[in-house]
Amino acid sequence: MSEASSQANRWYSIKKWGLAIAGLFILIVGLGYGIERHVESLLKGQIQDLGNSFAGDRYQFRMQNFDFQLLSRKVTATDLAYEPTSSSDDSTHLISSTIDAVNLQGIGLIPFLSGGVISINNISLESPILILRGRVGRNPFAHSNIFPGQSSNPNFPKIQIEHFELSGAKLQLLHPADSSREASVQNLNLQLNGMVIDSTTINRPTLFEFKSGNLQAKNIFSQSPGNFYNFKIASLKASSNDSSLTADSVSLQPRYPKQTFSREYGNETDRVELKIPGLQFNNLDISSLFNNRLHADHLILKHAQMDIYHNKRMPSPPDLQRSLPHIALQNLAMEIDLDTISVESSRISYSEHLPKVAEPGKVTFGNFYASIYHITNDSTQFNRKKAIILDAQMSIMDAAPLNVYVSFPFNTDKHHMKGSLGRMQMKKLNPVLTPLGFVRVTSGTINHMEFNIYLTPKESTGNVLFNYTDCSIELVERHDITEKNKRMLTFLVNTFKIKSSNDSPPLRDGTVSFERDPQRSMFHYWWKSLFSGMKDSIGL
Repeated sequence: MSEASSQANRWYSIKKWGLAIAGLFILIVGLGYGIERHVESLLKGQIQDLGNSFAGDRYQFRMQNFDFQLLSRKVTATDLAYEPTSSSDDSTHLISSTIDAVNLQGIGLIPFLSGGVISINNISLESPILILRGRVGRNPFAHSNIFPGQSSNPNFPKIQIEHFELSGAKLQLLHPADSSREASVQNLNLQLNGMVIDSTTINRPTLFEFKSGNLQAKNIFSQSPGNFYNFKIASLKASSNDSSLTADSVSLQPRYPKQTFSREYGNETDRVELKIPGLQFNNLDISSLFNNRLHADHLILKHAQMDIYHNKRMPSPPDLQRSLPHIALQNLAMEIDLDTISVESSRISYSEHLPKVAEPGKVTFGNFYASIYHITNDSTQFNRKKAIILDAQMSIMDAAPLNVYVSFPFNTDKHHMKGSLGRMQMKKLNPVLTPLGFVRVTSGTINHMEFNIYLTPKESTGNVLFNYTDCSIELVERHDITEKNKRMLTFLVNTFKIKSSNDSPPLRDGTVSFERDPQRSMFHYWWKSLFSGMKDSIGL
């Protein structure tokens, strides 16, 4: 065979193999493209079915664009939205809510094709906006409430997500009547690892399970169920990595001024204003929050400011019965098991405004430090922890140190309070004595006071050991006595009734006897019980 013929055969062989390889490549590409489009169709259908499953009959699920890349196992869906089928739905429901983009990476094709399990390495949701129409106080995620179709789909696929990320989310709850803001969260960012959604979780309020996660949110806002308060948190951070939760600038702000709050309410009631610059949970079980439980070792509150104002110039609310703190805790729907609460460098004030009195009586507790132990309503812990304990130190009227120890046993509705008060001038108590007791202290010194009080839901008893010197008082103007009678009564009280001193052994005990008003706050109950023993010791 000639050289030219051999070379021609070699070129022919190369061309044949080249065409074969090119054909195989085209076949592989075509087959890959076909597989890619087939899987894309399956995934798109599965996601569409999943969206429709959530939507039920009350919503329409829309997905604008869907793209699947076989080699990188990546899915991108953009412009997703839920829209209600009827604008007249007055129950808690979604209104137009959108997600800019959903990105899925590392999709497990074999588990999906063989068993219908959706396995994803990473999934991210960009800038979702979730808007609900309803009222604060409802659970908008209750079973069959928003998405009635979710519980009726027996073929809900199992979804396993190694890493889930939600970025730049905005949540809003609007009033059903006028679309005013009931609650909102701005700039919510969430990362979850080891996330699972299946038929065992979808019908529960949690919707999913996860192994670890982090959450950040800003500008959290909510109105109270009766719309008398605004609740705000400037920023919130939670992490399961170190089991912590911190919140900055927490506030409970009344929506009406002091003088008009109870008028808008319709009855006399406590108006509470609360500001907490920062709070922190340590060793918090983050996952328990998704199951309506709060389990943590320690809650720290610093520099809190609480102002309680009670207007007695309004009629009493009908049939209101306030439970004592440990009883109210046991009646909460949420399970709580919190070992310790620490309150540091805080301030509490209580004011009460009587009818036909110009100014309210006010008592303040500054430089407030307290430790509260064994806060739980888990009945399995009662025998081990025995009682909720409050151990507090403070300054009363910014004038004298006050120590208070309170025990709330779990297996009874009673509680016990004891403590001591240091040296102070009696005149410092006039801001509370004059408007509420119609007396003004003109002289006197408290050298020391100790108290031991037992309190039930109906009444308090006990004793006050009140060591004081040179006490004198005058009666202040009241609508039912004349100026002449006031001067006469002041003379008689100072001359014949009050005991000017109690500083030499044996010291007189003052008897505590006070009937609780179940419509009033715990601060009122404690203060009035202590004051009854002080008055008895003086002779008022």
